[in-house]
Amino acid sequence: MPGTAQLSQASPQLTTTVTVEPVSDRIAELTAREPELWSAADLSLFITEEIARHAGPQLPCAQAQAILEQFWARYGARGVLIARRVFEVHRGFWLGAPVTVRRFEPGQDEYFAGRLLDEIAAE
Repeated sequence: MPGTAQLSQASPQLTTTVTVEPVSDRIAELTAREPELWSAADLSLFITEEIARHAGPQLPCAQAQAILEQFWARYGARGVLIARRVFEVHRGFWLGAPVTVRRFEPGQDEYFAGRLLDEIAAE
């Protein structure tokens, strides 16, 4: 018909991008285990590898091993939940900054570990 416009509606398409990031065989093995079966060394390895995977190489931190051992002493298996949450859900970033080993220091508990535990509990 003259004067009549035919409108064509394009159907909207949803595009989803999935990114697959390889992890070491050891990290894959650890993440398949229950947190109660992890050791302090397992948690330290997980955190160290995940920091490098998400943020790239870091400047050496002389206190890194002591920081991670103290983190394990404070949180035990709950530390596994905290570490997995920050790297798997938050992609290695917290408050807009890449997570480094210093985030696991006692002075960060209120702003980091405690808040991540609150997130986990809220699920």
